[in-house]
Amino acid sequence: GELPADHLADALVQGFGAHVTDVAQGLESQLMSGQGVTKSSLATSLSNSGKPEGVSFAEFLIFARRTREAAMDKLKGDYRSFSGKEGDQDMLEVAAQGGFAVADADGNGAVSEAELRVWLKNIGYTPLKQNLEEMFAEVDKDGSCELDFNEFFDFMLIFMQREGFRKSVVAEFRKTFDRFDEDGSGEISALELADLFRDLGYSATLDELHSFVSKVDANGSNQLDFREYLRLMRLYREEELRRIELVFLDFQEPKTGLIHQTKLAEALAALNNEAPKSVLRKQKDNSFDDFVKLADSC
Repeated sequence: GELPADHLADALVQGFGAHVTDVAQGLESQLMSGQGVTKSSLATSLSNSGKPEGVSFAEFLIFARRTREAAMDKLKGDYRSFSGKEGDQDMLEVAAQGGFAVADADGNGAVSEAELRVWLKNIGYTPLKQNLEEMFAEVDKDGSCELDFNEFFDFMLIFMQREGFRKSVVAEFRKTFDRFDEDGSGEISALELADLFRDLGYSATLDELHSFVSKVDANGSNQLDFREYLRLMRLYREEELRRIELVFLDFQEPKTGLIHQTKLAEALAALNNEAPKSVLRKQKDNSFDDFVKLADSC
């Protein structure tokens, strides 16, 4: 089968993330105006009006390559100065203004995992160890434990495609989204979102949900596609992690930077959480990542 020509932009955004929306829409416009891959390759997919009706898989791969090249050009752009704007700014724009140069704190031409963690934190994301390690392993092709510019770019694509979540978490989000997308439209309403959150056991208020929706519903339709839903879940997760971090900072030992095992129950109570004594007995002194895992399990 072929991809409908007027679905090209959506397919590219689903594959690469919301940061390529402008590029994807431009490619779709070119295609719809007859400026596709090549006239001969589209000859079998033209309607009576002379406009393409479908895109084959081989043609889609060409558009995907063009999208990646355009994103790479944007990232390579002018990154000589870094503006330090707020963390909700599009990550690729931040990267284009200085991401690689700033992340490479020691100036050796490569970005270590520790440097990457600091940089992500500085632009408003909470880089949990297991998430970062999974993505880092996917792009560190030479096993050097450092990212050159191309590997850094690939990391950015993966990070944005998944909104910083692990593969397994994104897969679970997709299952939940599809279950609430009862009509198969590829969208859920803002009202259905409240039911979805309750189903996941989250306690966000309607006002909080409306605030999140307003930040991710790009076209103001009051409907969320999966990309918008995934972005919303990242915003919600960041709020959650900020609350956990504040409690962690209150309870950590100044000398070790850890929460002592004997203080874990009290720290969880500050988050309105509680863990069974059997679980707490197995815990060691907690780093921030350990404490996040523990809080998530409650």
